Amino acid sequence: MEATDGLFALGCAMVIAILLEIGDLLLSSSITRQKPVFDVKAWLATSLPMAVGAIARLLAVGSDVILLNILMGWKQAGLYHAAMVLVMLVIIPTRAGLAGATPFLSHNADPETVGEFRRIASRTMRFSVIGGVVMFAVLALFGSQLLALFGPDFTEVYQVLVVLAFAMVGYAISLVAGNNLYMLGQAKRASRVIMVAAVSTVVMSAIGIAEFGLMGAAVAFVINRYGIAIVLIVMTRRQLTSLSQTQAT
Repeated sequence: MEATDGLFALGCAMVIAILLEIGDLLLSSSITRQKPVFDVKAWLATSLPMAVGAIARLLAVGSDVILLNILMGWKQAGLYHAAMVLVMLVIIPTRAGLAGATPFLSHNADPETVGEFRRIASRTMRFSVIGGVVMFAVLALFGSQLLALFGPDFTEVYQVLVVLAFAMVGYAISLVAGNNLYMLGQAKRASRVIMVAAVSTVVMSAIGIAEFGLMGAAVAFVINRYGIAIVLIVMTRRQLTSLSQTQAT
């Protein structure tokens, strides 16, 4: 019965994600479409730092499982990994929102169009936060049933799942803020911040696991995700302020 409930909850989560993505596409359709211009140098300047940032994010997410395997054994690492797989649902709306907004952000990242950039960026962030909170609520309500899909022993990490889901809301915010920086031509700066955050995640997780086990790893992930989100938001606002001042002059 628990597995059946879990399948139902998973289906509900996916339906919500699809509806959120459709909503984002409808909102994006109201933005004036512009023909993209492909520039190899500009593409490399942005894509390579983004690749570095993606690797750093993978390290931040995967390092906890590796550390748990080393410090607590494969069973605890497996339990934590199952929770981490499920909480990825939280960032589905963010991925959908970025897919719809990024082309328009990239063509409005100039002093002359900074107001339009702010509007699109604000809409994307709002959509991401609302969608993330909805997904968090789904996991908080149906987390036990979803974990039961992996096996009866996995339900014991329900509290860890909830903490990780909360962390992923911060992760979603950092994804949007980081993407905004990339579009503003600050890819290298954003990637450096993400790399530093990845290293700090490993250190904080090692300390948290040694002291509090699975929950220690989850709390360390929360602190790190919201910390990087705040830093990236501040950097984005400063860059936008700089562009606004350039426009004024």
